[in-house]
Amino acid sequence: MTEQHAEKRTEKTATEARAGVTGHNVRYVLGASLGPVGTGMLSDHFAHQAMRDAGAGTITEAFKAIGLHHAMYVIPALAVAASLVLFAASRTVTGDIRKQERNHQA
Repeated sequence: MTEQHAEKRTEKTATEARAGVTGHNVRYVLGASLGPVGTGMLSDHFAHQAMRDAGAGTITEAFKAIGLHHAMYVIPALAVAASLVLFAASRTVTGDIRKQERNHQA
């Protein structure tokens, strides 16, 4: 590796490393567990809405299917929103790293 391309390695303390891993795991667990729960709640909401719109008194499998179908539209919408947030973050990450390095040097 040439000197121009040499990476500056940053050593983390055990506490800093543990904090980073814990934060990642919390986000992963919350996303993996609350995502399906939220989608299920939306599905139930849309199923009941379809039942009311049809003037029915009981919920049937057809209403449940409609509710699930409508709830699934949230998934790509959230994916687009997440991609926009990540794109915006990517535009500032270099400056943020430099700022953090300056703060640690002071």
